[in-house]
Amino acid sequence: MQSIKRSTLLTGLPVSKNPHIILTSLYKRIIKVLALMPEESSYRRHTNEIVQSRLNAVQKISDIPTLESTIDCGQIEEVIIQYL
Repeated sequence: MQSIKRSTLLTGLPVSKNPHIILTSLYKRIIKVLALMPEESSYRRHTNEIVQSRLNAVQKISDIPTLESTIDCGQIEEVIIQYL
């Protein structure tokens, strides 16, 4: 059974109760905005590659610590605030 995270140990950053739902929504929104950019845009291609790989990870990995290490950008709460 997965243990429940009680704190991020970062002042002012509460534990996310549903990070998979939040990240899926954010990543899909980013992909939608990227689709408005020219296809030949390097920014669009590279950003889409990163976001799509993270979205795939969020959809496949249910264990938060494993997801955090796969994304490799800190705690899942920090990943969420990167996009807000």
